[in-house]
Amino acid sequence: MEVWKTSAMRSWLLAGGAVAGALMLSACGNDDSAPPAPPPANKAPAFTSAATANVVENSSDFTYTAAATDPEGSALTFTISGGADAAAFVLSGATLKFVAVPNYDLPADANADHVYEVQLQVSDGQARTTLDLRVSVTNSKEGIALTRVATGFVDPVAIVPVPGSTSLFVAERGGAIYTLDPATGQKTLFLTLSVDTEGERGLQAIAVSPNYASDGRFYAVFSGWEGRVLITACRRQGTFLSPSCGEAVLSVAAEVHEPTNNYAASTAFGPDGKLYVVTSDGGGRRDPAGTAQSDTSILGKLLRVDNNPDPYAGASPKYYVATRIAKGFRNPRGASFTSGLLLVADRGETGKEEINLVSTANAGNYGWPAKEGTSVVLPPAPKDAIDPVIEYTRPEGGGVVGGYVYRGSVASLRDQYVFADKSGIVFSVPRSKIVAGITLGAAALERRTADFAPDQGTLGHPALFGEDLQGELYVVDAGGDVFRVRQAD
Repeated sequence: MEVWKTSAMRSWLLAGGAVAGALMLSACGNDDSAPPAPPPANKAPAFTSAATANVVENSSDFTYTAAATDPEGSALTFTISGGADAAAFVLSGATLKFVAVPNYDLPADANADHVYEVQLQVSDGQARTTLDLRVSVTNSKEGIALTRVATGFVDPVAIVPVPGSTSLFVAERGGAIYTLDPATGQKTLFLTLSVDTEGERGLQAIAVSPNYASDGRFYAVFSGWEGRVLITACRRQGTFLSPSCGEAVLSVAAEVHEPTNNYAASTAFGPDGKLYVVTSDGGGRRDPAGTAQSDTSILGKLLRVDNNPDPYAGASPKYYVATRIAKGFRNPRGASFTSGLLLVADRGETGKEEINLVSTANAGNYGWPAKEGTSVVLPPAPKDAIDPVIEYTRPEGGGVVGGYVYRGSVASLRDQYVFADKSGIVFSVPRSKIVAGITLGAAALERRTADFAPDQGTLGHPALFGEDLQGELYVVDAGGDVFRVRQAD
């Protein structure tokens, strides 16, 4: 009996001791198996700077400062992470700049829409956020003002200065030649030539002798009846004109041709004082008569017109001699001299428009009809064919219009070759970039159309350029408006 009591007492004490120990541990709060509480999650930084920016072209001080906040206050790092125009920018810290000063007239953005797209990224070392930034470049007219000085001309084809005067001659394809006072807009009929205007025929070009004030001579290129191409010398006698355009009227070149397209011509007096005339091929697809490459035809040629040193040597007096200098032209629309070389604009047949740099001292072959621009369109091409210095693809309704290397009063245009397309685009390119043997494409041409927005009237279809004796530039719209380029007030 006593043994049983002793054993029961021992079991009770052991059980009680275990419970007491457990209660004691619980009271001490010691639980090493519980996980630690996780730290708060890092939050990504957020951009606070705008997603758009604007800059006026030619501005060298443009900067965009990227800004962002971080919830934890961590240090932030900005980088360029992408975008179609990422290469146009450089980022220093948070400051974004253009690599090259932006030019509205020569857009370098991927879409050529004057909006540069770049993606910026900000990082706090753990999380990143991006911003798609769009920087718009807006136009500056760069001091150019286009003022309408006259209106009302019908199918204008030429505008040239009158030496010894502030007046200009403006010629119409129908044969009328007017004197124009650009200060007042007053125009006065000077002479009407009898011309054939079927198709593209008619009066095509005029040139005035540098000595006009003393010799009264001027020259006209036009289509006579039955498609006869004429280069005619004329003389003003005092304040009067003889009915036949002056007693010195002579046809120095004539040729009958059946098609009625491609009768354009361009004229310019060279620094040597001689008259140069560029003629079209006379028309037809791919020059079917082969006139542009013919060494006997005057069509598709650059001609030099000289006084005949012995006019009475033949059966009848011949006062002028026309010499073929270059060949391979299709449809020239403007020619002007620069540094002793002739810039000739020539319209293509299948879409290529070109400007040729022509030496008047050496014979040259400019390729038509085998070549149009740099492309061979009717093989084989002549081995000696010379590629143009400027080439672009004609826009809808377009055609090149030759201009001048600017030497007037607008500083931003000086020494730029300014020309146009009849679709309405005005181009310019630095004269220094026009180099024989190198063909500039459309990407090298500044589009100055916005700069040439006129004060009144419209320049929707440029037809021709001219310059006065001071080197100020004129541009004439096919609708009959005459505009002068001047320095903006």
